[in-house]
Amino acid sequence: MKMRVAVIDDEESACRLIKMALEQDGFEVETFLTGHLFLVRLEENPFHIAFIDLQLPDLDGLKILNLIKQFNEDIEALIVTGHSSVETALEATSRGAFHYITKPCKRHDIRLLALRAQEKIELREENRKLKLAIRKDNPLSGIVGASPAMQEIFAMIEKVALVNCNVLLQAETGCFHRRSRHQSGTV
Repeated sequence: MKMRVAVIDDEESACRLIKMALEQDGFEVETFLTGHLFLVRLEENPFHIAFIDLQLPDLDGLKILNLIKQFNEDIEALIVTGHSSVETALEATSRGAFHYITKPCKRHDIRLLALRAQEKIELREENRKLKLAIRKDNPLSGIVGASPAMQEIFAMIEKVALVNCNVLLQAETGCFHRRSRHQSGTV
């Protein structure tokens, strides 16, 4: 999947620098000189990553960050600013910013941060897919057990599931009642 990146900065030179750096790594990059133009485009065609200048002529960068996270919390936002302070960095990260960068930005740093954001997005998506696959395809997903004995039982269940036969389960009294119709004490 090709990552779509938005660069929102009122300095054209900053937009060009970030765009050129990221296109080198195969990112699809769009630049915006105002927050409003970006927000209109976001509705039309969402982005995976956004580099947001903290001080724009029309909207505050933190406001854009809030709107992005309301639209889709999975978009990774990086705040870019020439007027950094510890307070704004903490505020941005507490609102969900992936990172906070001070200008002037180095190409290497831009590329590295974008690749890290991409990795986070891909890991999150892979995690979702795996959780879904476990829930859908695994009839044993409701059974909890990480001990070697339980792993042995899981392996045996998978082998026996392939064969049409009766199975005798032996265990202490009450072991299987939590999920059975015997749980209430009546049959």
